[in-house]
Amino acid sequence: MKLIIAEKPALAEAIKEAIGTDFQKKDSYYENKEYYISWCIGHLLEVMLPDENSKWSFDNLPLKHKGWNFQIKENTKKQYNIVKTLIDMSDTIIHAGDPDEEGQLIVDSILYKENIIDLKGNSKKTIKRLLVNDFNTKSIKKELSNLKDNNEYLNLSYMALARTLADKTFGYNLTRGYTLKNQEAGNNNVISIGRVQTPMLALIVRREQEIKNHVKSYYYTIKGSTAIAGSSLDFIYQTKAEEIDETKKITSEETANTIINRLNDNKSKAVVFKYETKEEIDTVPLPYNLLDLQVDCSKLYNMKADKVMSVTQDLREKHKAITYNRSDCNYLLDETYEQSPAIIACLQDINDEKLQNIVNNANIDIKSKAFNSSKTTAHTAIIPTETKLDFSAFSDDEKKVFLLIANRFVMQFLPPAKYLKHTITIKINDDYLINNHRQLLDAGWKGILSEKEEDETVSGNFDYSKIYEEKPVEKIDFISLKEETKPKKLYTTDSFLNDLKRVAVYCKNEKTKQFLKEKDKDKAGESGGIGTPATRSAIIKTLYDRGYIKDDKKNIVSTDLGKELISLLSDEITYPDMTALWHEDIKEINTNMSKLDDFINSITEFSSKEIDKITSSEAVFKSNAQKCPNCDTGYLVKRKGKDKSSYFWGCSTYPECKVSYQDNNGEPDVYLSVSCPVCEKGELLKFRGKYGAYWKCKNPECSKTFNDDKGKPDLTIREKAVPSEQYRCLECNSKLVRRNGKNGWFWGCSAYPKCKTIYQDNNGEPIYNKELAKKD
Repeated sequence: MKLIIAEKPALAEAIKEAIGTDFQKKDSYYENKEYYISWCIGHLLEVMLPDENSKWSFDNLPLKHKGWNFQIKENTKKQYNIVKTLIDMSDTIIHAGDPDEEGQLIVDSILYKENIIDLKGNSKKTIKRLLVNDFNTKSIKKELSNLKDNNEYLNLSYMALARTLADKTFGYNLTRGYTLKNQEAGNNNVISIGRVQTPMLALIVRREQEIKNHVKSYYYTIKGSTAIAGSSLDFIYQTKAEEIDETKKITSEETANTIINRLNDNKSKAVVFKYETKEEIDTVPLPYNLLDLQVDCSKLYNMKADKVMSVTQDLREKHKAITYNRSDCNYLLDETYEQSPAIIACLQDINDEKLQNIVNNANIDIKSKAFNSSKTTAHTAIIPTETKLDFSAFSDDEKKVFLLIANRFVMQFLPPAKYLKHTITIKINDDYLINNHRQLLDAGWKGILSEKEEDETVSGNFDYSKIYEEKPVEKIDFISLKEETKPKKLYTTDSFLNDLKRVAVYCKNEKTKQFLKEKDKDKAGESGGIGTPATRSAIIKTLYDRGYIKDDKKNIVSTDLGKELISLLSDEITYPDMTALWHEDIKEINTNMSKLDDFINSITEFSSKEIDKITSSEAVFKSNAQKCPNCDTGYLVKRKGKDKSSYFWGCSTYPECKVSYQDNNGEPDVYLSVSCPVCEKGELLKFRGKYGAYWKCKNPECSKTFNDDKGKPDLTIREKAVPSEQYRCLECNSKLVRRNGKNGWFWGCSAYPKCKTIYQDNNGEPIYNKELAKKD
């Protein structure tokens, strides 16, 4: 028997349909005379580090990767055991994970754990590879007849495994280290740190810093207004290298005036240097990938990225309405073009005016550039399925998202907008000015959708036939426009998602910037991105959940905790360069698995140094630490007592401030907001004295002290103890003083601490032989 292990149930269903012979449905698999078909539910196994489940303690850090293993996930144990049983019953196994690194590892990890393969390519059974990136029946049949040897793709597992181990080694160690340090400051929240998560947070923090530190400056644009062939045209002066700064703008008013004067002095020599025309088209936007869909949902509906992920998951799994929703690709297989009429037919009954307008104008003979198998990745663009839908059963959010997807797909069969681009160049000695104008010839899809055209740049009906080279310019006037530089804007969800596609521009090092861009060279729409469309939304949600970022109207801003975290971490952690460097290291592992240990060991070493830095630092995360009630300068820090087994809380400015508090279940036992009952102005604070804890009024004019009563001040106001005129100490003959202690009243010697004799109290009198007491 042959066992096909698909990455997900929907793919298993599609493979079953493509094979076509009768299958029986079993418990989480299909069976016929030749095949078993079962599936994973994402990762059935997870990579585990040694001591990963150990107590969070500095003593257990850093966690190391030596001895890692694949462990069955509790929530997928049943499915794993079904797949394991089918493996035992099969001679040939067909790996049908997604054709990318993670998809390769999802199935390979099962075969590895069951000792069917090792990571060197040795196998105990025949292992084939089925490469499917579209659920199109025709495509799957084609690939089933063209199975590959799984060993050809085993290197993809190496890369996925290396990345997983690296992320765990880095993220687990630093998250635990900073969380433990945070707990020392009295905070129980987790301080999560990750290779992708932390640079994403840093983008938001640094954007706010840039805006705050923005210094207003000015630049100058030189324009020429002319009369050619009886009509007015505006031209832009083409700057020279020596006239601009690193921003490629004219920032010197003197330079701008020099240019204006030079142009005015020679404007009589102005001629048409060059006139060119070129036909251009604007094609329809490509179908959606997940990121583009999230951006548009944010712009149009203020829908967060994780919400879009959730909605598309329901559209795919509950309604069977769309293809794979986590796709990073905007392109479709050529075979999908042949399936398109059937898909469009399924959309004709959906009650939506805009969609039906597009459907009615669609021309199936048009094949947009989206249909290009060579540009698909492990997945294809998100499009509707060939399924009749009950649109009335969709929620409002599901309708909004589905209509975006459906509209964008059917638009692939609309004609392009056509233009004639006119470029006129004026020359004045060695100076050049240019006018560009696009003349609309056919509105195409823009006209069908009633999309607004760009503003015309030509006044009136301009006759281009009267333009020819070397024609003198009848009249030209020049103006210098002084414009103010504007600070960048705060991130919104859509602008942040767009920036994550091109995060390479924020690398500190030019070489690592190129590494990141190289990573995305075959990905349309990505240019040095960080994370994936499927993971970014989850990471952004984590940043919200951890309290690192928050919404400010429609903007995303960082919290005090988020800002402080970025300020505490080294640049290696907060810039995207690390992802670029890891990418290069993992590329080497792609061809040489033996380099995995060296790669992970370097990350362990880096993590260890960061943990050493954490443990040697004082009260971190002041943004959510408790201010010292005594000095209002320091923060309360958890410290070990003299016995090394108990804890207490002291001020971070010690020894300047010596206030201390007992530890109460991981928090300082601060009895706050208790006014002094004597002066009624000061606040009582707890101090640790030579003879135990006591409370003292913060008001320096009062400084009244009180005994400690189980962590709270004993607010009983007592009269000052007065030495007795009647009773004397039998040891030194000093007067006795009646006092109230922890165990009640007693009599002590007024010569204390020289004489420490005490007597029990009996109804206001010391217990001893009165006749022996010496009296005045």
